Amino acid sequence: MTKVRMLLATSLALSGLAHASEERVEFYFANDLILQQVAAGKSPAEAHLAATAGFTAHCLAGAQLAMLAESYKPDQSMPIEERKAQASKFDGRQFERVARDGWTKAQAALPQQPVRICVDVARSDDSFTRDRMGGLMAVTAGSGRIAIKVHPDADWAKLLPYLMAHELHHSYWIQQHFDPAKPFTLADYLVLEGRADYFASQLQTHHAPWVHALDDAGHAAGARHAAEINRQQHWGGKCARQASPSIEDQVVDDRPLGVGIGTEGQEAGCHPQHQGDQAAGAE
Repeated sequence: MTKVRMLLATSLALSGLAHASEERVEFYFANDLILQQVAAGKSPAEAHLAATAGFTAHCLAGAQLAMLAESYKPDQSMPIEERKAQASKFDGRQFERVARDGWTKAQAALPQQPVRICVDVARSDDSFTRDRMGGLMAVTAGSGRIAIKVHPDADWAKLLPYLMAHELHHSYWIQQHFDPAKPFTLADYLVLEGRADYFASQLQTHHAPWVHALDDAGHAAGARHAAEINRQQHWGGKCARQASPSIEDQVVDDRPLGVGIGTEGQEAGCHPQHQGDQAAGAE
C-alpha cells in the first residue's frame, strides 16, 4: 500500500478525532486507514467504523450540507480484498499533487478558507464512475469540505483539476452566501451548478463529461420538450403556435431564454398576462 500522509494519527483515528493542521489543503484517505487498521489486527467491521468516524469528523461535522455527502462515507460492504486491489492501482501521492495544483489555480482566482478533502476508492464494478464520470464523483458538503470517490481504473488525473475548481466554487459560495434559514430551490441548485461549471471552464481546458452530455440531437430533443412544456404552462391555443418557433430556436441556438419570444403572440394579445386578464374577465 502506498504510504501517504494521513491527517489522522492512528490512535486518534480510532476515536474519530482529527489533528489540527496549518495546511491549506488537507487530505483524508479512508481506504488507507481501513487497510492500516486491518493490518494492525482490527476486524474489517472495526476498520470501517474507524474510517467512517474519521471521515465524518474530518469532512462532515459542522458542514452546512453534510447530508449530501452521506453516500460518500466508506462503503462498509466493500470486501477488504477488493479494497486492497483498488489500493494497488491508486497513486495517492499523485492524487495529492494534482489536487493541490488544481486548488492553487482556483485559489488564485477565488481566494477562500482552507479545505479538507476526504477521499475513498470506488468499487471495481462502479462502471458509472469509471466510464461516464471520468473516474471521479464528488460533492461539497460545506464550506471547505469536499468528499471524492475515485475509480483507479479510470484516467482520473485528467478530470481532477476541473473537479477541484468546480467544488471549490461551491465551497466559496456556501461560505459567502448560504443561509439555512432561506429555502434552497431546484432553480437555486441549477444556477449553483452552472456557475461552478463556468468558473471551472475558465480555469481548465479539460472539461467534465457532464458539460457536454448531450449531442446535437439531444439538444434538439430537449428544446422541443422545453417548448412543449412552455406551451402547456404559459401559452396555450393559438398563442402557443405563435410563440413556440422562437422558443425552440433560442434553445437550439443558445440565445438567452426570453429574447424575442413570441412577439407576434404579444401583438395579438397572447402574452401570459393578457391571458390571465381575459380569464379574470370571463369569470
